Amino acid sequence: MAFIDFVVYVIAQLIGGVLGFGLLKLVTPTQYAEDLCTTLLQHNLHISQGLVIEIVITSALCFVLGAVLDERNAHKSDSIPLRFGLTVSCLSMVAGPYTGASMNSARSFAPALLNNNWKDHWIYWLGPTLGAVFASVFYRYILEPPLR
Repeated sequence: MAFIDFVVYVIAQLIGGVLGFGLLKLVTPTQYAEDLCTTLLQHNLHISQGLVIEIVITSALCFVLGAVLDERNAHKSDSIPLRFGLTVSCLSMVAGPYTGASMNSARSFAPALLNNNWKDHWIYWLGPTLGAVFASVFYRYILEPPLR
């Protein structure tokens, strides 16, 4: 992916997130709208613990992505949506109570922006970024032996 494509992709995700969350906020009754969908750390969770959780769950999601896109698994493509759905559901159930289970910086950006709640927001940029980089490098150079 060219760098300019990456920048356009990130901007498009951020705009899409703001538009989608903005629509959700418009149709949500006011009494429920405060901090709606905002990813926040559980009150007794240390910042470093939250960061590690976001790194781990994003890595897990990226490992699944690597596995389903692996040429060696091409014959198993009929269950890709199911694999992703189950992965996101499981990771959300496990990490959601602690960090909100972001796994995607754009997912956390829109609620933070429109709710004006930036508390510990950097975790939701650094965690998923480090998790994705770690998982990609690990999968590429450790888990993925060369095809013969």
